[in-house]
Amino acid sequence: MAKSVHNDCLDKALQWIEDNALEYYICSAEPTTYTEASSTYALADVTISSADFTGPADVNIDASGTANHLALCGTASSPDLSGDTLMYVTQCASKAVTASTQETIAAWDIEIRDPQ
Repeated sequence: MAKSVHNDCLDKALQWIEDNALEYYICSAEPTTYTEASSTYALADVTISSADFTGPADVNIDASGTANHLALCGTASSPDLSGDTLMYVTQCASKAVTASTQETIAAWDIEIRDPQ
């Protein structure tokens, strides 16, 4: 059975993330909820805007640990959300970070593949 999806559907999914992600967390484990991303596993956080989706960001580290996941979250202030939401999680290369230092987060992308 063949599967297909129109490119506009995939593009709108990415636009939804850009429009609604207001917080960016560096985490010590894979979060499965907003609370895990924003507090339980959070090593650093950044308030973001669509302009922040263009490249590397310098981030102040709040807690020491091993960074291995990045999380994008939205809040009730997001245009299309009614509350705090874990929107997207990705794994990153493990790196030990130290509280009260600054790290540069390299650019990364989100890719949604066509169905196969």
